[in-house]
Amino acid sequence: MTAQPAVAAISPSSFGLLRLRRSIARVIVYALLVTFAVIFLIPVYMLLVTGFKDFSQVSLSTMWNFPTLFSLDGFREAFDKLSPNLVNSFVLVIPATLLSAFIGSINGYVLSKWKFRGANILFPLMLFGMFIPYQAILIPLVQFLGSIHLWQHLRPDRRQRHLRYSDHHAHIPQLLRGSPDRNA
Repeated sequence: MTAQPAVAAISPSSFGLLRLRRSIARVIVYALLVTFAVIFLIPVYMLLVTGFKDFSQVSLSTMWNFPTLFSLDGFREAFDKLSPNLVNSFVLVIPATLLSAFIGSINGYVLSKWKFRGANILFPLMLFGMFIPYQAILIPLVQFLGSIHLWQHLRPDRRQRHLRYSDHHAHIPQLLRGSPDRNA
């Protein structure tokens, strides 16, 4: 006869206690999730409530109140003021994104098919380089611009503009036309 291993018996009362603990833990987890979701959505609520209010109803004392009269004037005025810039953003962003994705996919395909010595070193370095934030190269960039004597020729306001990752390329057409307004 073979000996059976001893199995610890779970009493019905301890099984019920374990089930009660799991259900309490689940309730606590869901309560925390709902609480954080509400906190996360408060700005969305404020945006919508304030956006649907009439201009006369918007104030600090009534900011949490639901609108008594629904109005789309706030959204209409915001769209009228932002639409020229929004159109410019779409005109710049959509082609830039499509062109970048197209060139990147072609480069990725070529680099994946092209086998050469050192590829196992170059590809991880390229991948690592994509994760370097722009701010990490600012000091070497300024040092490089100083070494080629370009940094000293930039006015202080332009230096700040270059450091802010801005649209300094937008001024190239004015410079090419010989426009005397170099501040724009």
